[in-house]
Amino acid sequence: MHKVKLKKQPRRVVTTHKPWFTFFRRTLLVLIAVGLVGGAYVYGGLSSRIEQSKAAQEASQLKKQISEARAQVDEYKLKIATLETGAAVDRTATEEVRIVNKQLKDEIAVLQEEVALYKGIMAPSLGDQGLNIQEMTLAPTSDTARFRYKLILTQVADNKRFIQGFVGVNIVGVKGGEKTVFSLKDLSPEIKDVDIKFRYRYFQDITGELSLPKDFIPEQVQVIAQATGGRNARVEKAFDWAALETKTNVGQ
Repeated sequence: MHKVKLKKQPRRVVTTHKPWFTFFRRTLLVLIAVGLVGGAYVYGGLSSRIEQSKAAQEASQLKKQISEARAQVDEYKLKIATLETGAAVDRTATEEVRIVNKQLKDEIAVLQEEVALYKGIMAPSLGDQGLNIQEMTLAPTSDTARFRYKLILTQVADNKRFIQGFVGVNIVGVKGGEKTVFSLKDLSPEIKDVDIKFRYRYFQDITGELSLPKDFIPEQVQVIAQATGGRNARVEKAFDWAALETKTNVGQ
């Protein structure tokens, strides 16, 4: 007797077709996706308005500082005029008046520099857009080889966002008859890196003291500022050392 082999039948799975459930699920996923996109858009817009509001408040504060500085300048000028009139009447107080006048005039000079700085930020010239090396100053100390320095970086016209990067400062001169360059890090204890990091919206001061090496004759201060990120920019200025000591150099 021959054996008959039965053919194996494929296994079948019975499922329930639910077209409405599938439609509901897809619709729900689409609504969730739309909600997430809409939420992100609203959040981005809100963040942008908050940043703009902060920038407007800071700009208002700068304008207020300009107004106050101008008022102080006018007040000191009036005091100087009064003192000079008094000196004409009482010559015995001439020296005292001269000293007070000098102090007031020095304060006026400082205030006028601040006004010029704020005005430069709020209403810049066409050549000063974006990252700018605003000012480099030197002041002597009791030690003839030591100086106080101040470097001011500004961001003008487009200051709704922070600008960041690094700035290098080199002192160029002659030592032992040869051209020699020292970085600010080599001469100033306040500076820890050759590339000094900065991050600001309107301006940033870099201040400290530097000591010149023995037998080194300084000739020039070179400043190179490099912005990074979305505001990539590079600015260079050279300042004559002798002119900085006499406060007549504005950079080249």
